[in-house]
Amino acid sequence: YLIGAYIRIYGTPYIPKLAWAILGVGVYIIILILLATGIKLPYNIQLLSTNNTLPLILSISILMLLKDLKFDNKFVSSLIPAFSVCSLNVYLIQESEAFRSVLWRYFDATICVGKGNGLYMILMFLTCIVCLWIGAFVTHKLYVKLLLPLIERMNEKYLKNLRLL
Repeated sequence: YLIGAYIRIYGTPYIPKLAWAILGVGVYIIILILLATGIKLPYNIQLLSTNNTLPLILSISILMLLKDLKFDNKFVSSLIPAFSVCSLNVYLIQESEAFRSVLWRYFDATICVGKGNGLYMILMFLTCIVCLWIGAFVTHKLYVKLLLPLIERMNEKYLKNLRLL
């Protein structure tokens, strides 16, 4: 998120889209090879963890490929900012210890591991995703309707007091 915000504010030097595509495909191939061969990374770093730079490089290359995409449809154009805000909310919600305990208690897909209930596991996974995104969307709407006006009023009072000094 910090890298995306930096790119949005300050821009980037011109690098052709083909270079970003080659970088993304190259990193993806490296990740697939490491997964297929079972090669362990140094310092016990998990391949797809937040401590690994390979997924970060892949994400940045995808971001750089898609950042200048324009949509003519107003509905689709309005979904993009909502989607990005919701993705940040999903990240923040899923990192919450309280949410994880609820998720693991009520959406425990491990009960069907080894029992031939693959469809049930997929449904539980999809249910978790839908619940996360609905929760993120509702959280964002509540923030915009309830908290943002309050914060803006507080900022106006603060700026007015600064001008008086």
